[in-house]
Amino acid sequence: MPVHYCGNACDMDALLAVGRDYDVKIIEDAAHAFGSSYHGRKLGSFGDLTCFSFDPIKNITCGEGGAVALSDEKRAQLIRHKRLLGIDRDGWLRHCEQQSWLYDVSTQGYRYHMSNINAAIGLAQMEKLDGFLQRRRHIAQRYNEAFSGIEGIKLLEWNLEESCPFAYVVRIVDGRRDDLIDDLKHQQVATGVNYIPNHLHSHFVAHASSLPVTERLWREIVTLPLYCDMKETDVSRVIESVYSFFARRA
Repeated sequence: MPVHYCGNACDMDALLAVGRDYDVKIIEDAAHAFGSSYHGRKLGSFGDLTCFSFDPIKNITCGEGGAVALSDEKRAQLIRHKRLLGIDRDGWLRHCEQQSWLYDVSTQGYRYHMSNINAAIGLAQMEKLDGFLQRRRHIAQRYNEAFSGIEGIKLLEWNLEESCPFAYVVRIVDGRRDDLIDDLKHQQVATGVNYIPNHLHSHFVAHASSLPVTERLWREIVTLPLYCDMKETDVSRVIESVYSFFARRA
C-alpha cells in the first residue's frame, strides 16, 4: 500500500515488479496526489486499485469524499454495491425500469456514496485543475530555490514536472524543528506536522514495535503553507520568516 506523499509519486516500476514477483496486490494511497503523474502517466492508472481523496484541503475538492480508480470490472462492481448499502442497483437505474421498488442486497454494504451536490462541486473543480497544478508547482519551486542553501534544512526530492504538490514538507535536521514551529507561530506563519506515525497513537500501541527511522523523521518534518490562493507576498513572507529564524540562531 504505497503512499504518494505530498503529491510525489512512489517508484511504481519497482513496486509493480514486486507485485508481479510475489503475487501481491498494489493498492495506492493517492489522497495527496490527484493530478500527479509517473513517467508521463497519471496516477490512478498503475496499481490494482488507487484511492483518491477530495476533502476540503486536497488538490481538488468535492467538499468531502473520494474516489477509487481500477480496471477490474468485477471488483469495480463489488465496490459499487458496497458503497451503496450492498444494493445491486442504484436508484436511478431502478426508476428507469419496471418494478422500480424491487432491489436485492447482495453483499454487506456501507453508506459511502457521494451526493450529487458534492459530485457537482468536484466536476467544477476539475475544470480548474490545470491552473491549480501550475500554481502549486510554482510555489513549491520558489520554496525549493529559497531553502536549498540553508544549513539545517533538508528538502524532499521533488519532480515538479510530474507532481501536483499537495503539501510542502521540509526536514529540520539540526534538532530545532519545534523551535522553528514556535518561532513561525509568533511571526503569524501557520505550520503543521504531517504526520504522527500510526504506531505512536494509543489505538495501535498494543501492536506497536520500534520504528526508529520513522520516529526520527517525524521529529524532523514540518509542513509549510502551500495553497493555490497564496499571493506572491505570502510566499515571500514564509520564506523570510524561515530565513529570519535560522539567521537569529546561527
